[in-house]
Amino acid sequence: MPSKKLNLNNNTNTIFFAQYFKEMNKVAGGYGERVFGLYGTYAKEYSRENNEIYIFSEDGGTIYQCLKDKFVVIKKGCSLIDLFYFIFSKNNCKLILSWPNLKLSTIILCFICKIAKKYPLILDLHDLPLEQSLAFGFKVNNFKRFILQKYTKFTLLYADCLFSVSEAMREYIYNNYEIKKQKICIVPNGTLPELLYSGKKDVNQDGITICYSGSILRGKGVTELINLVNNLRVVRKNVKLELWGTNAMGIKSNDWLTVGSTSFSQMKNIFNKADVLIIPFPKNLYFDIAHPIKLSDYMAAGKPIVCLNLDTSGDIINKNQCGIVCNNYNEMYEALLKLNDNKQLRQKLGDNAYIAAKNIYDWRIIAQNMNKCIKDFFKYRLL
Repeated sequence: MPSKKLNLNNNTNTIFFAQYFKEMNKVAGGYGERVFGLYGTYAKEYSRENNEIYIFSEDGGTIYQCLKDKFVVIKKGCSLIDLFYFIFSKNNCKLILSWPNLKLSTIILCFICKIAKKYPLILDLHDLPLEQSLAFGFKVNNFKRFILQKYTKFTLLYADCLFSVSEAMREYIYNNYEIKKQKICIVPNGTLPELLYSGKKDVNQDGITICYSGSILRGKGVTELINLVNNLRVVRKNVKLELWGTNAMGIKSNDWLTVGSTSFSQMKNIFNKADVLIIPFPKNLYFDIAHPIKLSDYMAAGKPIVCLNLDTSGDIINKNQCGIVCNNYNEMYEALLKLNDNKQLRQKLGDNAYIAAKNIYDWRIIAQNMNKCIKDFFKYRLL
């Protein structure tokens, strides 16, 4: 049942809270792209004289305001007290937190402001802490598991609205944390097609280059991918593999394997040189409910994508006919062999990927949908 109507149309303020906020050419990972891509795009689209939008970055305690499509620093070195007074100085304000990446002190402060000033508080769920820890093999004893579960449920329950990156995550939150579906909006990970698409199709005349972009960590299927490509080279000598990201596994380059670090500003050039883009993640709960930003970026590059049948990524690829979804790594081997031998198929899947990126996953479209979610949800506050 609805209760008090909120006025979010006149003289409103929005404050985003993020671990850090960097221009796109300085972004090196998916988190940074979501912060600048979504929060930055939303700010540029909806910042008006009667709708002031701010972004607080814990990096340097910096508060930015979006003014005429530019982000102006209005305060640096904010302490918690400074931040408290800044938030309290605003009226008719909504708080949007990148959760759980923020410091606990920042999260608690925002909840205090929510209670004291009756500000709507939205959690943008970039990750779930327990599920992320388990996915990457961190040791979680029973006590820590209990604390993380209770902390997550409390935080999700007492936020006014949640942004989930996927329907699968929404279902998981509903089933495992007993959060009403009505308060969970889908705000997927997007991309910037104009910065990633080159239109180049036939890159390598003989053989293919397979590219993975993202952190190189155990548990993400990187070892399986390397072994798979090594086996593929037995029958197709000109196949090469490139891994671009933070190399936490210490993998070395060789004559067919390139390993290096990168930033968003270099991604267009990296994707242009590739023929197939790959997500090697194993099928498990964490990767099922995630919507990796690399998937949207891959689509924007206009190249075919290969991954396992992950609930979210696999569904997006199948729905948009922009790649090949595999049940296991043996099928992934066959898919790469097929793409190696079929240039026309590579081009068709890549074209479909770019169309979907431009029409569905552009950050500007997602920011518009997010704005609609905010208006629809807060038109009436749920009891």
